[in-house]
This record gives sequence, structure tokens and C-alpha cells, in this order.
Amino acid sequence: MQKKPENIMEWLFEDVHLRKEKTDTVMEQKPKSSGLVEKRVSDLKRLLSCVDSHPIMCCTDLYEHARMSRNGGNRTKQDALRLKLAVEETVQIQQGKGKTITTIGLTEKGYQFLGIQMPKGGKGGILHRMIQRAIYIMLKILHLNPVIEFNLAGKLADIGFQLKNQLWAVEVVDNTARFEDSNLIKDFSAGFDHIVFIPKDAKTRSILEKTLSKAVDETTREKAHIYYIEDFYSFIEEQIEDD
Repeated sequence: MQKKPENIMEWLFEDVHLRKEKTDTVMEQKPKSSGLVEKRVSDLKRLLSCVDSHPIMCCTDLYEHARMSRNGGNRTKQDALRLKLAVEETVQIQQGKGKTITTIGLTEKGYQFLGIQMPKGGKGGILHRMIQRAIYIMLKILHLNPVIEFNLAGKLADIGFQLKNQLWAVEVVDNTARFEDSNLIKDFSAGFDHIVFIPKDAKTRSILEKTLSKAVDETTREKAHIYYIEDFYSFIEEQIEDD
């Protein structure tokens, strides 16, 4: 049976990196180790709160936002991974070599630990939700009124927003690049004017480009865009400046 989120102290006491004796002596150690465990809990909350506020940010920048040293941040990240409060992911954020970052995302257990509701999302996994949330936050900052799981004529897009009086759909591609031609056609049929695909890495992007090039005509393809996360930000900002 999964332990309740309020038992985080027990989770940490049972962690192999905090105990010095066997499991049956853990209770005897609690008074002696409570200060260390409380600090670990505090550090976890600080780091994971930054993860929630800054999805798709490299770990070193997350540590800086959490006011942690690199060693302290790495130690806290390892606690979060061992306790299954977070998972580690790699994402390409810009075109070109060396533009892949390592980051972490919250699990359902991690959200329970923080005492906050897990953001809504589609059928994708943790990485899908991380990318979706990162893009949503960026578009919201730019006052484009994004909507997660935007419903248009029965077709759900990962994110929908309006730009220059046109309706845009954003689709996160983390594992189904070979089938995104169907997604593209359905989005256009529903009434979206433009569709942006956000691949997680270069391999996914390559498959996606081949899939779309074979499936749609040139006119339709011109309204389909493929960007890594940071390149998409730059593209949208340019569109706003040109308006």
C-alpha cells in the first residue's frame, strides 16, 4: 500500500542514505536524527516548489532559484528521485548541438507532498505535462490567454491560444511522432488556423518532419510549425513585436 503524503518524515527516515542501522532500529534513531530529516524536508519543499513554478529549467538554474549550492541541490534532487517525488528528464530546448538540458518534473506523489493540486493535462506522461505547462506559463506571461486541453469542435489541443485574430493549437510530441499527421489533420478540420508541434528532442523532430511532409499538401504544411521550446518562445515574441 502506498504511504500517505503526510508520512514524508517516515519516507526519509527509511531512506538508505539517512539510516545507519537496519529498518527495525529506525524508530530509535528518530529523536537523534529529527533535525537532519526536517532540513531535508525543508530543502525538498524549496526545490520542488521551484520545479512547479519553472518547468523545463536546467537543474543548475533550479538550484539557483531555490537558493541552493550545486552540491546541496544535487543531494536534494537525489532525495526527490529516490522517494519518487520527481523524475529526471532530458529535453532539447533549442535548435543546434549542446541545446539539451537535464531537468526534473514532479510526480503525483510530489504534488501531494507539496500539498498542491497536480495541473490538468491530457493523456501524456510526466514529460508531456512538463512541456505543456512550460508553454502555458510562457503564453500566459505574454497575455495570449492560453487554455490547456483547448476544445474546438470536439478536438482537444494540448494548448489553444489566439494570436493576430487567428486560433493556434500547440501539440506536444514526446512519443507519438509517427502519428502526428492524424493530429494535424484533425486540428485543421476542427478549425485551428495554425498548429505548432513541440518535439522533445532531435530524433522526435526528425520523425515528425518526415511524417508531416508525406501526409499533407504544401498549403497545409505551411500552417504547421515545428519548434523546440525556446525557439517557439522567440517565434511568438517576434510575432507580437511585428503586430
